[in-house]
Amino acid sequence: MMQNRLLLPLGRLVKKHQLNRMEMHNLIDMLVGLILAGGAWWANATTKEQKRIEILLNKTREDYATRNDVRDDMRRVMEALHRVEDKLDKALDKR
Repeated sequence: MMQNRLLLPLGRLVKKHQLNRMEMHNLIDMLVGLILAGGAWWANATTKEQKRIEILLNKTREDYATRNDVRDDMRRVMEALHRVEDKLDKALDKR
């Protein structure tokens, strides 16, 4: 009768099949814990990435130039270049 029982550290006698059930229960608990830890890590990483993307989006909004803005700026630059070109032509004609 004693061969089917083991003495646990707490001094209780437990049948071997109960010990196997306890080990299986502990194994399942560890697996669930690992899965939850992995899920928490994934959620944390996803949250950090979302915040990073929001910051980049806000920077893009601040630095974004509309097509009309760029067109107006290019028009002003081209007008300035034409004025410089005209001045150079006048200076060369005087020589």
